[in-house]
Amino acid sequence: MNRVVSFLTDRRFLSILGLIALAILIWFGGPYVHFGENNVAPLGSVVARLVAIIILLAIWGLNNFRVQYQNRQRTTRLLQEVQGLEDDAPVESTDHSQEELQTLQKRFADAMSILRRTHFQQGRNKDAKALYQLPWYIIIGPPGSGKTTALVNSGLQFPLADQMGMGSVQGVGGTRNCDWWFTNEAVLLDTAGRYTTQDSHKVADSKAWTGFLDLLLKHRKRRPINGAIIAISIQDLLTQTADERTYHARTIRARIDELVEKLGINFPIYVMFTKCDLLAGFSEFFDELTLEQREQVWGMTFPLPDDAHKGYAFDEQLFEQKYADLLNRLHMRVLDQVQREHDPKTRSSAVNFPNQFESIKGAMSNFLKQTFAPNRFQEQPFLRGIYFSSGTQQGTPIDRMMSSVASGFGLPPSAVQTPPGQGKSFFIHRLFKNIVFPEAELVGANRQYELMLKWARWGAYAAFAVIFIVSVVVWVAAYSRNQAYLDQVAQHYQRYQELVTLIQQHQGDLRNILPALQELRRASEVFDQESLPWLAGLGLHDARVENEAKAAYQRELSRLLLPRITNRVASALQKSSYKDPNLHNTLLVYLMFGDPAKINNSAVKDWMLADWENLYRGQTEVQATLQQHLDALLAAGFEPVKLNQRALAKSRSELKRVPVAKRIYNRIKNEPQYRAKVDLRGLLGDSTSTVFANKHNRHLFSMPFFFTKQGYQSVDLSEDSDTIRSMFADRWIMGEEDESVYNDNEIGKISQQIKNLYLAEYTDRWRQFLNGMKVNNFGNLEQSRRILALLADPVYSPLLAVLKVTAENTRLTPQLPAAAASKTGALSRFLGGDEASKGAGLFKGNRVDKHFRELNLLSRETDGSSRIARSLSNMRNVQDYVNNIILAPDSTEAAFNAAKARLLASGDDVIKALRIEASSLPDPVRRWYLSVADQTWRAVLGNAKAYLNAQWKNQVYRTFVSDLQGRFPVYKNAVDELAIFDFAEYFKPEGVHDTFMQTYVTPFVDIESWRIKTLNGRGLYLSPEAIDSMKKAEQIKDMLFKVNPSSPGFHFKMKPYRMDASVRRFQLSYGGQRMLYTHGPKISQEVSWPGDGSTSVRMSFEDLNDSIKRVNYDGPWAFFRLLQDSPVSATRRSNVYRITFSTLGRKSVWEVTAKSSNNPFKTNAIAQYRCPETL
Repeated sequence: MNRVVSFLTDRRFLSILGLIALAILIWFGGPYVHFGENNVAPLGSVVARLVAIIILLAIWGLNNFRVQYQNRQRTTRLLQEVQGLEDDAPVESTDHSQEELQTLQKRFADAMSILRRTHFQQGRNKDAKALYQLPWYIIIGPPGSGKTTALVNSGLQFPLADQMGMGSVQGVGGTRNCDWWFTNEAVLLDTAGRYTTQDSHKVADSKAWTGFLDLLLKHRKRRPINGAIIAISIQDLLTQTADERTYHARTIRARIDELVEKLGINFPIYVMFTKCDLLAGFSEFFDELTLEQREQVWGMTFPLPDDAHKGYAFDEQLFEQKYADLLNRLHMRVLDQVQREHDPKTRSSAVNFPNQFESIKGAMSNFLKQTFAPNRFQEQPFLRGIYFSSGTQQGTPIDRMMSSVASGFGLPPSAVQTPPGQGKSFFIHRLFKNIVFPEAELVGANRQYELMLKWARWGAYAAFAVIFIVSVVVWVAAYSRNQAYLDQVAQHYQRYQELVTLIQQHQGDLRNILPALQELRRASEVFDQESLPWLAGLGLHDARVENEAKAAYQRELSRLLLPRITNRVASALQKSSYKDPNLHNTLLVYLMFGDPAKINNSAVKDWMLADWENLYRGQTEVQATLQQHLDALLAAGFEPVKLNQRALAKSRSELKRVPVAKRIYNRIKNEPQYRAKVDLRGLLGDSTSTVFANKHNRHLFSMPFFFTKQGYQSVDLSEDSDTIRSMFADRWIMGEEDESVYNDNEIGKISQQIKNLYLAEYTDRWRQFLNGMKVNNFGNLEQSRRILALLADPVYSPLLAVLKVTAENTRLTPQLPAAAASKTGALSRFLGGDEASKGAGLFKGNRVDKHFRELNLLSRETDGSSRIARSLSNMRNVQDYVNNIILAPDSTEAAFNAAKARLLASGDDVIKALRIEASSLPDPVRRWYLSVADQTWRAVLGNAKAYLNAQWKNQVYRTFVSDLQGRFPVYKNAVDELAIFDFAEYFKPEGVHDTFMQTYVTPFVDIESWRIKTLNGRGLYLSPEAIDSMKKAEQIKDMLFKVNPSSPGFHFKMKPYRMDASVRRFQLSYGGQRMLYTHGPKISQEVSWPGDGSTSVRMSFEDLNDSIKRVNYDGPWAFFRLLQDSPVSATRRSNVYRITFSTLGRKSVWEVTAKSSNNPFKTNAIAQYRCPETL
């Protein structure tokens, strides 16, 4: 089964399998691959496919040859460079250094010729590998540590042994040179002991070691080595002192750190304790093992760290645990040894071996801790495992137990007899075969080189993946797109067939044909791939379908659209009269449909777009769709349309009623170059739209080029003008064939008429432009300040810009210099009479100049400044006026004081000055000045109103809420009563309300008539609710505070009028006053409120049966509560009233005479008073 799996996963088998798959794909899939617009299939024929397969086989064979050749070249280059490195290595002055390098060079040269031709076979079913492809391991250890012996007795296969002999490439005994062991599985570098310790020839050893590391790093950049085997002799561990072991541990650690730092990798380290046979009892204990048992691994392998790059520190606890496991296994075999061995001495040695093995644990642990101790300045070595071996049984075993006892008694150590027999290898073979070699990829790669390879590899993978994915996606997308396009064309055409049947033949509304035309247009545009045109040739693109779709669209445009738009123009002709300024253009467009050779696409589109904009107003989508179809129709061309001769005759007849000059003028005006809009905003500046708003015209800041000075200068309206002459040449439009109808004299007259029409409309256009501009509304003082700052700017004022642009475009006749003007005046005086008038006429300008002369004089500089520049000083005064208000600590108070001062005519009135200045300026500047003055005044009043509201709220409304609200008598149903003092403080003269009125209101409101005072048509307007509240407060003040301005009160007379017959006696007393009536004489009595200050009212009815009914009212407003419960009726006299006092059906009517018509009996002003929160 393993052979089958190996065969199926073999690279050569997979390569051939892939080759066969590609050949099958070419043979069967090739005919389906099409390219280009004509769907060419390059692999459609049998010959083409056979050639493609042969080319594929050739490429495969050449690639295999390339790989083999490349491998041979790499091996050759590696060996040559290694030898060259040895030759070029710098030599120190010592003989030892030169000797070492020459020795290495000789060994490389001897093996070179064989290694160039050798491929190493790792297994029966595995590919042979070149030298550089094998894993490489370095074995280091102190001199005599048994490295070479372990390799010699490892049982590994050395392919070079047959050609060179084992002795030529391997050392036996204490060799000090580096031996290269080439096995089928790996390359093992057995370094001389001096390379590790560097104690015999320090300079030579150090240089040879450095050269050796450079050699490894140069030729194996990614993984210079796959691991390191540290060989430590048990003999050294047993016989050396603690200081010597520490020295060797530090030295080996230094070599390991040097390797890690020099090679840039962290490799697995396998510690192999050799010469274990020198441990007493080893040979006796393991003597009975078979060859297979002796090849097994004896030692401990540590778990892999999470990151091999970070290494694996020596874990003493884990070491002791695994060492204890080894000891347990040894102790488990002791009983078998006792039973099997009959020789007492041999049995004693075998039984004692576990104890011997246990005795070296401490020294071994200390050695490993010192070798692999963590160091924050260097990377932690990657300790993979600790193993025990014996290459051959030579030397005298050491009995740790007896030596310890002998030393305790002061006796010399006893020698252990060397066991007889030939040497065997123990625990080496599988250590290499099953542990070290399979973990060749465990080494961390050279980080810099690996990073470079990683990015290169991933870049290649990504590029290949992108190319592959893009290729597949492009092909699939191209095929899918073309299939989808065909489906879309079919769908659009099917929908078109459904929609076209719904179109009525004589239906004139273009919207009815749009759905059908849209479907055909979409069908014709399906294959338009302007964004990715190269995709069209990758799939099964069929140009015939695309061409037919476009042709069908063009046919339907001519069948559906062309007759309808032609009829639309003919209908417009029939409806037009000579008064239509566009009649000539309409006739021209109609004639073009009858003679496509004379068609002007721009003229046709302009006419149709204007018509559709009027016909389908607001339907922008319909207009845009119609324009697309019209563009397609005009671009493709069409056959001449049969014209309606009756419509032609009528329109020509109507057009002849229009004066020739008017017709020609309309045509010139509607020329595209003259109709183009000129954006005046660029000339006026962006701030102009901040100051001025559009009053009527939505195209406020644009003007047709025809009505600008450049347009005026570019158009030639003289009788010799090519423009006018060309208009006469187009008389075919009118059906006139005789070109001699107009002579030069008539053409001259027509030319002058055209000029007059032009100047008249020129004047009207600029008048409309100026009249359409109004100053933007000031929402508040801040906006007022911003707009005033712009207007008052002496350089960049939008007002100056408007006047400058206007002057530049309406001052059409060049102005004479001052000197020339004075000479002209002198000449006029000299000539006198008519001659003087003629001379003056040379410079008086045309109609446009005259109309705008007064306005343009504003911007004309005299004595270094212009009239408008001087006038702007008034605008700057208003700007300062507004700035002072805004910058005041309280801008609303400042605005209030300013408004108050202006209404009272105190101080300088800059707004009035601006209005006076406006009266001396021509329109529209006068109107703009007045607007600025009016809006500034309105903004000031707005801020003043805000201040007035704030003071009202703080001074009046807050007092009303805290003292009066919810209390009787202001609220007639309230239980709580208002204190007389609070009432007086609020309503009395110079009280809260009256003080506010005198301070803040009287400057703006006429208290007598309660009318708002206005200035320039504006005032500080108060709400009707506020005016009514103030009226009520004034009425209460006049009613209750005439007698005593500081305290409320009023006087009146009371006289009995009648009383029920069942009542014997009625008595009313309050404030120390008593009114009594017993059906006797009706005597008038002077009464006052509040009297002597008593806070109660007593009313009683005594019946004839002596029963008494009493009613009492308490509180400072007790009398008003009595009045509220007692009906009051007016009499013929304005100040006389009748009050009916009653209780339980008993009544007593009294006649009250007030001192004034404004009294509590007539009006309920107190209960009706309410204080609004704002004015």
